[in-house]
Amino acid sequence: MDKDALISKLFLRLEKLERENIILRERLSKYETSKNSRNSSIAPSQDENRPKKNQSLRK
Repeated sequence: MDKDALISKLFLRLEKLERENIILRERLSKYETSKNSRNSSIAPSQDENRPKKNQSLRK
């Protein structure tokens, strides 16, 4: 096999592996939970989905 053929074959393999890597990362992200004050050491005031201070929690 000459150099050019080997290089092109390796580039094709690289592209295939990069596409596979993207797909697998997307699949993995479904199973990873985001950090919040209940499952990490983040302070409750730093939670992204916490209610604003000026909103009443009463209904």
